[in-house]
Amino acid sequence: MKTILSKVRRSAGRLRHRWSLPYASFSRLPTGGSVSDLFLWRGDIGGTRFIAENTLALLTAEPIEVIHRLTFFDAEGQPFHESESSTRDLYKTIDPGDIGLSLGTFIHSTFYDSASLSSATRRLLNLQRAHRGYCQYRRQKDSIWSSVHGNLGGITSTADLNNHNHRLLARSRRPFLYTPQHHIRAEQTVMLFFLNPCRKDAAISIFRCHSEKETSPAEPLQTLQVPSLGVRNCEVSGQEGYVTCRSRLPMCRPLIFIQDNCNHHHFDVFHT
Repeated sequence: MKTILSKVRRSAGRLRHRWSLPYASFSRLPTGGSVSDLFLWRGDIGGTRFIAENTLALLTAEPIEVIHRLTFFDAEGQPFHESESSTRDLYKTIDPGDIGLSLGTFIHSTFYDSASLSSATRRLLNLQRAHRGYCQYRRQKDSIWSSVHGNLGGITSTADLNNHNHRLLARSRRPFLYTPQHHIRAEQTVMLFFLNPCRKDAAISIFRCHSEKETSPAEPLQTLQVPSLGVRNCEVSGQEGYVTCRSRLPMCRPLIFIQDNCNHHHFDVFHT
């Protein structure tokens, strides 16, 4: 009886606060499937690559064959390209090279051959494997790599290698303001990339603030309409202060590239 009441209370709480939840209230994850963040692809710079995890190998501390699949979408969120690679290593750095896409997004899925696994390891396949992953970007071919982890996604894939469908668990929430902590300097060019893991398009307004505590910004610098699974960007240059973002995304935390105008060789990339 206590268990039933506890479930009812949790369900009631999810319904009551559903407009503040980042994911659908009653989402069911596929057994043994992958859950991926939505990652940024940039083909307009010196390179983009991805560090993929072999989840079962990490859990068992044994070399296990895995197939890594990267599924790419263009800036409008339309399917564009897929690449697959196999390894027995714990981690694999995947460099897709030139795929003919200047700006887009991608997700990461893993697949295992259950017949080749021991019975104990096969039971681990029932777990949902969340992939936060790390992306690396470089400004030019001979620049150093800058790394950043995944942001938000909740994009699921089944355990079936032949199934190319995905479910989007992220959902829109009440509008809110988010101010990255980075203070923009006039000598910097700041590029903010907004990715949309939700099923619906997302409107984002970007404001410039003179201080981190400013809560009533003036007219927006720019308003973006980001398609589902797509990406949009905003550039801020020659200005001093902070930027604030207003949206209904579950987490409107942009991916930020900082380019120092006095150094044309490297840049920094981070979430904040």
